[in-house]
Amino acid sequence: MFRSMPFNKFKDPTYVNLLSEALEHITLTPDTFSERTELPDPESLSGCLLLADRGYFSLAYVAEMLNAGASFVLRTKTNVNPLVLNAYGGESQRLRRLCGKPLQKVAERLPKKTPVDLDVCWQNAQHHLSCRLVVGYNPKTREFRYLLTNLPRTRYTPEQIGLAYKLRWQIEMCQTQPIKMTRCPLRHGFRTLPYLRG
Repeated sequence: MFRSMPFNKFKDPTYVNLLSEALEHITLTPDTFSERTELPDPESLSGCLLLADRGYFSLAYVAEMLNAGASFVLRTKTNVNPLVLNAYGGESQRLRRLCGKPLQKVAERLPKKTPVDLDVCWQNAQHHLSCRLVVGYNPKTREFRYLLTNLPRTRYTPEQIGLAYKLRWQIEMCQTQPIKMTRCPLRHGFRTLPYLRG
C-alpha cells in the first residue's frame, strides 16, 4: 500500500563519512518511530565520531560507546542531573562553586556569556560513567544547550565541541534537500529512495 505524508512527519538518521563528504547510510522513519532503534552498534563506531541530537541520548548507549572506544558529541536534554566533578569557565578558569554538586542544583548559576566545560559523572545501580559536558547559553531561545562528549579537553575547546555539533545540523540539512525533491511515496510507513539503495 502506498500513501504520501508530509515531509515534516519523518525522522532521518544519517551516517556521513566526513573525510569523503559522502552519505553512507540514510534511513527515513515515521515521526512516531523511536530514533534510538536506528543507532549504529557501538562496536561499529570504534575510531568514529557520532554526532547526535537529544532524541538519541541514552546513558546505556553512552556507556557502550565508551567501552567500544567510540567518540561522540551528543546533545542531552536539559533535565540531566549528573554530579559535577570539575567546572571550567572562560580561559580554563576553575569554577569551584559548581563542583561537587548535582547539575540541576547549580544550573541557575551557570554563566551565560561563555561556555562552561564540566567533568560530570553518573553513579547509580545501572550506570557508572564519567564524561565531559559542555554547556552553552543560547540568547535567542533563552536556554542552555548541553553537549556530552568524550573528546579530550586538551585537544578540543568548548567552542570546538559546539562547532562539531553544529556540523550535525549541516549534515541534516544537506541530506534532506534531495529527499524533499524526490517526493517518494511511502510503503508500510518507510520511505525508500531508489538511488540510495546499496
